[in-house]
Amino acid sequence: MASLLLVVIGLLTSLTAFGLLQRGGRSSRFRMRANAAAAAVLGCGMWSMQFIGTAGVNGLFGAEFEPILNIGTFVVIALLAFGAFQVVVRASVPLVWVTVGAALGIGLSAGQQLLMSGSVLPVGFSLTGSSMILAFGGAAVLGAASTYLFRRLSGQRGVLGGAITMTLALTYITSGIALDYQAAFAWASIPVAGPQDMPSAFFVTTGVVIAFSLALLFGNRRRRKASAEMDRMRALANVAFEGIVVCKDALIVHANLSFASLIGRPHDDLTGIKFTSLLTDPSCLTDLEREGTHRIEAEISGAGGSQAAEIFMRDVMLHDSKHRVYAIRDIRERKLSEARIQFLAHHDPVTGLPNRTQFLDRLEQEINRSSRSNGEFAVICLDLDRFKEVNDTFGHAAGDQLLRLAAERLRRVFRTYDVVGRIGGDEFVIMQCAATQPDSAITASRRVIAAFAEPFDLDGLKITVGASAGIAIYPSDAEDAEGLLTRADLALYRAKNSGRGTFRIFEPGMDEQLRERRLLATDLRSAVINDDIVLHYQPIVRLEDGKVTGFEALPRWKHHLRGWINPTVFLPLAEEIGLMPALGRRVMHRACAEAASWPNPLGISVNLAPTQLHGALVSLVSETLAETGLSPARLEIDVAEQTLQQRHASNSGTLTALKMLGVRIAVDHFGTGATSLSGLRSCPIDRIKMDSSFVANMAGDPDNMALVRAISSLGRALDIEVSASGCDTYEQIELLKQEGCLEAQGDIFGAPMPIIAFARMTGHYQAEDEPRQRQVAVG
Repeated sequence: MASLLLVVIGLLTSLTAFGLLQRGGRSSRFRMRANAAAAAVLGCGMWSMQFIGTAGVNGLFGAEFEPILNIGTFVVIALLAFGAFQVVVRASVPLVWVTVGAALGIGLSAGQQLLMSGSVLPVGFSLTGSSMILAFGGAAVLGAASTYLFRRLSGQRGVLGGAITMTLALTYITSGIALDYQAAFAWASIPVAGPQDMPSAFFVTTGVVIAFSLALLFGNRRRRKASAEMDRMRALANVAFEGIVVCKDALIVHANLSFASLIGRPHDDLTGIKFTSLLTDPSCLTDLEREGTHRIEAEISGAGGSQAAEIFMRDVMLHDSKHRVYAIRDIRERKLSEARIQFLAHHDPVTGLPNRTQFLDRLEQEINRSSRSNGEFAVICLDLDRFKEVNDTFGHAAGDQLLRLAAERLRRVFRTYDVVGRIGGDEFVIMQCAATQPDSAITASRRVIAAFAEPFDLDGLKITVGASAGIAIYPSDAEDAEGLLTRADLALYRAKNSGRGTFRIFEPGMDEQLRERRLLATDLRSAVINDDIVLHYQPIVRLEDGKVTGFEALPRWKHHLRGWINPTVFLPLAEEIGLMPALGRRVMHRACAEAASWPNPLGISVNLAPTQLHGALVSLVSETLAETGLSPARLEIDVAEQTLQQRHASNSGTLTALKMLGVRIAVDHFGTGATSLSGLRSCPIDRIKMDSSFVANMAGDPDNMALVRAISSLGRALDIEVSASGCDTYEQIELLKQEGCLEAQGDIFGAPMPIIAFARMTGHYQAEDEPRQRQVAVG
């Protein structure tokens, strides 16, 4: 009976102890308490089993014991077990498990000897050498096996395996199997407890074991139920894209994977810490509860620093207790978008400079400040020369890159407290503060113009655009923001009309000039739309025999009030306001249609603006030739030298495609640019036209004559025809012939006129029509 009771108490003790170890091992927060409880259970179970073993030797309740030594031994056994459990549950090396388990077994066996020595028995006992080896060795083996099986096997299997081997160890130790019982002896000098005290001690220690066992049993059931409920909640939380945090008493009991990822911390490290410790401002939760909105924006501290989040709160009941659930939404992208929208509302998206709205706001602030202090400041309008040409020729990406580089140069020229903005297109505006005016504005404008005279590097392509500037001074030129901008803009127009690459200060009278220019631009737009731009033609003559080989088509505009407008006025204006593509298409179609109607198959030369030289030009020429029926060999496209040298690779491809149509290619105004020999050789050039400035002065200027001679020699060397523009005298004709120039055009051969004036040359004039034409001319 005693043996059976011994096994039952041992198994109950072992299952309870290892169950507590398993439960505590899941959480660092509860591990120490669980290990201490397991050690106490093991100590109580050991004492109970020792009592049962003693009773088996001496008869039930037939012995006396020494209380102080027994209690002390119990404390030592419990402390030894606590230390062993602390090591076993933390260690990950099997050798440590075995070593610590063996030490625990030896300690329990030694404790049993102390308990036996503290008992007064009718029958004495002693340990021989062999029985000592047997006692301690068996305890060590069984102790090592119990801890090894507990750690090696998982879950309930580990608890069962460790408990069975520990039961064997406790039974082996307390049953006295290894003891050699001899004659009785007594502790005469130490007070002992009589047999009447043994039932109380037995029932207390056994009650402790049974109480812990029942608590563990029902606790495990409740824990399994709560764990299942928590597992379901974790599963639901982990599928959420938002961060989910569940708190009880302000401590985190669960945080989902999304929240751990949001703050960049390991998931397991979050359990047990205060949620408020993760907030930059913990008081925001108080505000959330007080306001009752259940939603706030806050900063959460993460591994990478604080970040914006939106927090929602709700109280819920989980396994019969109140919990607080927080949903955390990552709003970093939204904040970035809001900041970007706010930035774009006040800044230019290409350059990052203040836009018109913000610049006007800063300008108003400076006006208010200067009006109080009687100060002055300057507003400078800056325009990039030939920006539209670059944008149309090289594409918008190149244009945007040029604008960014221009903004960087402006930042370097002006001080940090000056305001540099972009208010549209290629127009920048600067507010120069805290300086003596207009001297400071003049100095700054010169520095800007000098800086912009240097080439811009667009991914290896060197582009020179230049800049023009207009200056207005507060308060002498205007006392309001719009007035200052308007007058600076007027000065800018004056600078551009003066040849560009310069600056002008506003002067009275510029308002009227601007008004006139804007009216002219409006009338020009109407003229292009209504097809009021006409063509005049100038003959191209072969110098060898004086025969007309073709005509150059030149656009002319007769204003309904102002009469004929000089082409040097309206053509740049058309390019400036974006009319050149539409005007170029009309000129191309009308010139080709006119030439196709001539009985004599003379050539027709059409000038291209820089903005027309792109891939769509090939389609335009091809469609025009097909519609008009003009032979491609009769059409010659004139490209300005400066246009040819820009974006050389792309222009060369466009010209090559035109050449494949059968069209002739000529370089106009040759000598005014800087075209390289390799550039001429790589393009399909049929003719180079010397600029009229060389021809006009070659008779009396040796330098110009040398240039004419050099251009003619270059043409012969490259097997390219050479012709001249602006030939007005017989002397010039002779000199050009001597240098090998093949063709020329100028007023000496005929000024640009309507094509009817050259009816005899085109083949429209017939002898029988002469009286009627004379009559028409006279009439």
